[in-house]
Amino acid sequence: MLSNRTIPTLTEAAVMGQTIVNNVPKLLNQLGMDSKTFQANCMLQGMSESTSRRIMNGETQITPKNLAIAASVLGVSIGEIIEIVEQ
Repeated sequence: MLSNRTIPTLTEAAVMGQTIVNNVPKLLNQLGMDSKTFQANCMLQGMSESTSRRIMNGETQITPKNLAIAASVLGVSIGEIIEIVEQ
């Protein structure tokens, strides 16, 4: 399981010459899942509506718990949701 220390913050990533990318918007499109279905399923697993909305909009400051929920809802791994790329 991921801990808070395994996911760099935006500042840490920038210092290391990396960018954090949230792939949820792309995955929703690829999977043909609409935003309301994603939000509802996230909320059923304990995520707030506002958090699910921010994740759908590409926010990268996501807690490991919420990453796990989003991955579960989408049926993908956490590594498919958050990607760390070199700049």
